[in-house]
Amino acid sequence: MPPPDYWGTFSTSSIPTLTQVEQFLTNAHDQMASWLEEAGYSSTQTDADVLGALEPYNAYGGAYMVELTQPSVSWEPREGSRAYLFKQLFEEAKKLIGRDGLQLLGATKSKQLSRDLAAGGISISDKDTIEEDTDHPPYWFYRDLHQHPSTVKTTEEQEQ
Repeated sequence: MPPPDYWGTFSTSSIPTLTQVEQFLTNAHDQMASWLEEAGYSSTQTDADVLGALEPYNAYGGAYMVELTQPSVSWEPREGSRAYLFKQLFEEAKKLIGRDGLQLLGATKSKQLSRDLAAGGISISDKDTIEEDTDHPPYWFYRDLHQHPSTVKTTEEQEQ
């Protein structure tokens, strides 16, 4: 007797259906794309080595979602279950993406994560005291929490 349709072959009558499995794989891909963008990579990778490294994680994400459709699995996978294992393996992709391994394989960063960070400049005459320092750049980060001579004051204090 052949096994029931839901044992490893996805079709229109299986649980989940083939259409659902394809959507699960797309959902896992989209999640991984957001992790790539978050780490500064382009979400569209073309390098074969990079794709080869990421592909199993996409399958783990899809398998995790497939496991959640089975009657014996709750929506919150318990430790030791197949769903839990697939979820853990899928989430390892985020760790891989956060490291430099993809860059070593050939992935290029689409943006520098520090591009929006800024701090005050540097003073040439750094040996002077703060009161004597004429080229000291004003602080960029402040909120009247410190009584420092070069701290920018609120408009109310400046008018007085």
